Amino acid sequence: MQLTKPLPINFTAEFDLIVPNDIPMRYASFGSKPVKIDWLLAPKEAVVFSFHSNQKRFSEGLKSGTQKLPSSDFKLKTLDFKTPLNQPIKIAISVNNKRIRLYADGIKIVDMPTSFDVSFRKNFFFNATTHGAAESKLNYFYISNVVIAEAGTDKRSKVLKDLMENGSFSTSAILFAANSDKIQAGSNEIIQQIAEALKESKELKLQVIGHTDSDGDDAKIYCLVKKEPPR
Repeated sequence: MQLTKPLPINFTAEFDLIVPNDIPMRYASFGSKPVKIDWLLAPKEAVVFSFHSNQKRFSEGLKSGTQKLPSSDFKLKTLDFKTPLNQPIKIAISVNNKRIRLYADGIKIVDMPTSFDVSFRKNFFFNATTHGAAESKLNYFYISNVVIAEAGTDKRSKVLKDLMENGSFSTSAILFAANSDKIQAGSNEIIQQIAEALKESKELKLQVIGHTDSDGDDAKIYCLVKKEPPR
C-alpha cells in the first residue's frame, strides 16, 4: 500500500494473516518497500518478513532481515517457525526509531535493534513471493483488519538500548565497599536493569570490565583480587 505521508518515528502495524493450505508452496511476505523480493536475498534498502510453508517441507520457517550495502550476498535470517494454516495469525510490527520487532499471536519472534532506516517509512507492502519453481506462482494469502498507528516511545532501559544498539554499556553506579569485594546496596537498581536486559535479549553475551580508584590499602586490594588472605 502507498502511504499518503511518511510513517512516524514510532509506529505499529497490525493485521490478521491467513495462509491457505490448498497450494503447494506458501510464501507470505511483507515489509517496508514495494519491490520484487527474491526468495533468498533481502531487498536493498528495505526490511522484510516472510512466512515460508510448503508441502515438501523445504526451507520452511520465518525469514527476516534487511540488506545493508555493500553486503551484496546478505541472506535473510531463518527462524524455526511453523506457520498455522487456514486460520488467522495476528501479526504486529512495532517500530521505535531504528528498532523493529515482529510479533505473531502476541509472542515476539524477531527483534532487530538497528535495522529500520528513515527511507523505509514511505511504504508498507504485502507480496505473495515467487521464485523459479512453477508451483510458487500459485502462491497467495489473505490479510484483513489492517491498522497502522503512531506509537509511544521505546520504553527499553538505557542499559538495553546501549547494549543492543551500540554493543557496549558503561556505568559508574556499581560501587564496592572500601577494602572489600562486597557490592553496596545502592548498586542494586542498575544491576537489576542489567539482569532485565539479559532476560529480554537472551542472545546477548557480555564481557565485564571494571576498574578501581586509589582509595584503601594497596595490600588488602591485592589480596582481594588474588583471593588471598590479608597479611
